[in-house]
Amino acid sequence: MTFVIYDETGRIVQTASVADPASYRALLEKRGLSFIEVSHDPSVGYVVDGALRMRPASTAALDKTTIEAGQSVTLSGLVPGARVSITGPATQTFSAEVDAADLTFVLPGTYEIAIEAFPQRDARFTVEVRQ
Repeated sequence: MTFVIYDETGRIVQTASVADPASYRALLEKRGLSFIEVSHDPSVGYVVDGALRMRPASTAALDKTTIEAGQSVTLSGLVPGARVSITGPATQTFSAEVDAADLTFVLPGTYEIAIEAFPQRDARFTVEVRQ
């Protein structure tokens, strides 16, 4: 049995498989933590109305993966509030305010773009910028 501890949004904050479930259940209840017990892998889930649900796939999409320096790619399907992190020769992190963003890359190299928009699963893209 696996215990899944979650926050008020349903985000899983901790999981534990324990030898003495009764004692652990009592400890969680005493601490006032929200938890459920599951018999399967909770790693891609979140909690809704006390039940583990699969996190939906990301709606984010990237129109190109290879461009020339100075060109742009369009990141679409963003959820307002999504955290977008770009790492590579230049880095940037921002929160999406609209459902699409045009990203211009000036320095050549390989860039990783990560999108976090809970409860959607995280999305990752790679952009190769040629000179």
